[in-house]
Amino acid sequence: MTQQHRDAAVAAYRERPQQAGVYAVTCTASGQCWIGGAPDVRTIRNRLWFTLRLGGGGRVTGAGMAALQAAWQQHGEAAFTFTVLETRPEDTPEPDPRRLRQWLTARAADWQAQRGAMGV
Repeated sequence: MTQQHRDAAVAAYRERPQQAGVYAVTCTASGQCWIGGAPDVRTIRNRLWFTLRLGGGGRVTGAGMAALQAAWQQHGEAAFTFTVLETRPEDTPEPDPRRLRQWLTARAADWQAQRGAMGV
């Protein structure tokens, strides 16, 4: 791949629309569930799995993430599933980042309450 092709691919990736939403990570071995929100649910799974594979890499914060890391270490990657629970409608205009974070936090809290899950 030439530098020009690489630059074009990176630019296209950065310009693609994001899909904000709420997701669940479930441990099939223990039945535990963790729920969080992300500005782009299409990329959060890779980020989470990368962090968990590295043992947190110093980035594990909060009780939910610490419990997720502990379960990952105990049961292994194969025991985990990732599910998108809800996305922000694509025709909704993008709010400012603060409002988007508020929406994600509120929706994740509702899903956590419904499922008795921990936050991520």
